[in-house]
Amino acid sequence: MLADKCFSDLKAPITRVGLPHVPMPFSAGLVEHIIPNEQQVIDAVRRVMA
Repeated sequence: MLADKCFSDLKAPITRVGLPHVPMPFSAGLVEHIIPNEQQVIDAVRRVMA
């Protein structure tokens, strides 16, 4: 939605933080490693704001 309404106002490219392109594991321990955590979101925001 942001890209549709405000694309010309953006000063940095849109960054997505999401799951990598791998199959979803069945093990709960492995799921925790592929779902983005708080630090990954913060790092993505800082990269865009730099």
